[in-house]
Amino acid sequence: MTEPKLNLITASSAAEPPDRFDLASPRLSQNFTESAGVKKLLRTVLVHKPNAQDFVRVHPGEEYRADFPIIELKEEREMDEHKENRPVQRPVWVTVRKTKELSGLGTTKIYELLAKRQLRSIKVGRRRLVEYSSIENLINTSAETA
Repeated sequence: MTEPKLNLITASSAAEPPDRFDLASPRLSQNFTESAGVKKLLRTVLVHKPNAQDFVRVHPGEEYRADFPIIELKEEREMDEHKENRPVQRPVWVTVRKTKELSGLGTTKIYELLAKRQLRSIKVGRRRLVEYSSIENLINTSAETA
């Protein structure tokens, strides 16, 4: 029976660590089917405009730049925006423009309903704000009579 040999690796004999700023070092060849045991790894990278508080270090050299494709998954973004566990928040007051969008009525008709007091509203400065619950009541009563 042979005794196992221990090979001591010193800092001088170890390979140099890869250059962190070399864009070619993390790239794989694109022949994944020919490479045995290699699986393409997709990573999700958050892409957004940096905030004023974010610090971004950029190397000025052209050799440190590359074009990367960005895949935007619309379904996942919509699912994040409309999570089922999130409680539905509805506004208390909305503008006349938003009232037009919600009810499908024109501006003149909305101001007529405000004058008849069928819609409750307040004035904040020069803005007219309509109570959201009165819009819902108007829609519900018009649906019942139709």
